[in-house]
Amino acid sequence: MSMKKLMAIGISLLLSTAAAAQDSGEFDGFYVGGVVSTAPAGNNDRFEGAALAGYRFEAASNLIVGVETQGSLGFDTLRAPYVGAQLTGQVGAVVGGNVLLFAQAGVAVEDYTDNTFLNPPATTSAVAGVGVEFAANEAISLRMDAVGFRRLEGRDVPAARGSAGVVFKFN
Repeated sequence: MSMKKLMAIGISLLLSTAAAAQDSGEFDGFYVGGVVSTAPAGNNDRFEGAALAGYRFEAASNLIVGVETQGSLGFDTLRAPYVGAQLTGQVGAVVGGNVLLFAQAGVAVEDYTDNTFLNPPATTSAVAGVGVEFAANEAISLRMDAVGFRRLEGRDVPAARGSAGVVFKFN
């Protein structure tokens, strides 16, 4: 199944269950969580896990603005394991009280643990993407997003990643 189909099915499921879930309407404040990601790219598939932390506030009625950071560990089928960090700004709209649709943009750094000709030193990329977060209750949200990457230096290799995970909010 392609990543696009998987993301479409996931978003459809989240939106269809929104009406049945408890209406929390709370996406502002500090949060932590984790996501798993995959980035199929021909013969160079990637899998990574990331911890995330962030802060969001309600800038206007149903308008959420925030910042998020992620630290990740990943594996690439053609190269050694890598570590990464990402910092993004977010803006989103609350729909139906417990669904957040958001856009994000920022910067990411990746560094392969085996720096050779095939595995260059750390690379910096611009990132941008969209996502959806479903508040299961006032403290727990389920999340899916898709992010695109463009290297800022060296050989540009555009890439994309889809991820899903859970977020724990602190009041």
